[in-house]
Amino acid sequence: GAPEVVLHHHSMQKTPRLSTKQVPHPGNLEDAITLDYRVLEAIGINPLPHEATQIDLSSDELEFAKKLSRENILEVGGDPDKKRFIFLPGASYSLKIYPKDLWTPVVKKIRDEKEYQPLVLCDQKISKEWNLPALCKELDVPLIDSVSLRQFIALIATGSITLSNDSSPGHISVALGVRTHFLFGPACIGDWFCYDRKVHTYHRVQVPCRIEGPR
Repeated sequence: GAPEVVLHHHSMQKTPRLSTKQVPHPGNLEDAITLDYRVLEAIGINPLPHEATQIDLSSDELEFAKKLSRENILEVGGDPDKKRFIFLPGASYSLKIYPKDLWTPVVKKIRDEKEYQPLVLCDQKISKEWNLPALCKELDVPLIDSVSLRQFIALIATGSITLSNDSSPGHISVALGVRTHFLFGPACIGDWFCYDRKVHTYHRVQVPCRIEGPR
């Protein structure tokens, strides 16, 4: 019922038929935030050009994250002065979530290699579904699963490297300038991974049922 509708999809070389405004550069494969910028341009708002999306955190937010993560690492006998490898196992829906029984060996591997201090960061929903408090206690790996969104973002910023599903925490990590690895399931890599692969990368096993991308 809106008087104006702006639609954009990079697989279409023309602005979609139901859009009431012409979108700049239809058909260009661009990251999701740049696509939002194109929509703003179409409705007459010209945002400042950006080389990379970034998230600004206050010094208080960063100090909180450093203190909280340090306390949790010390609680399990870890080394808070090591570079952090942050695991981000949450996602918006189940098909995007790399399975628990596959996450666990990766966490163990990082723990045993001793180059990074592992830290699991997630929301309460997946923490309860996977019984992560018990699992992380067994692994001697710190878990933080009950913080606000801004605190969650600040905790990601304490990492040197993250491993994420194809989900918003991974994009937050990229916007914070943290080296990020993505685990892709059914979603289209072209839609959601338009990053410099020298800095960030994605991982996906090719399977026979996937021909020319998922449908």
